[in-house]
Amino acid sequence: VPITTGMYGLTQWEHTMPEMLSEAGYATAMFGKWHLGHHRRAQLPNQRGFEHFYGNIEDYTVLALLPNYLEREGDR
Repeated sequence: VPITTGMYGLTQWEHTMPEMLSEAGYATAMFGKWHLGHHRRAQLPNQRGFEHFYGNIEDYTVLALLPNYLEREGDR
C-alpha cells in the first residue's frame, strides 16, 4: 500500500489469513504489535479476522508505557 498521505494500512479489498481462517470455522487471536493500519476502525485487528486481540496498535514503540497502551478487544 503506498504511503503518500500518512493513511497507510490494509485496504478493504485485501483479505487476511485470519479472515479466511475465521470463514472456515477456525478460532483466531493475535497477541503483539499490529502495524497494518489504525486510522480507520475497519483496519483494526478485530475487523480484519481476529476474534481476539491483545497488544499494541500505535506507530511508535511504547514498551516503557505498557500496559497503558495495550489494546484488548478494541479497548485500552
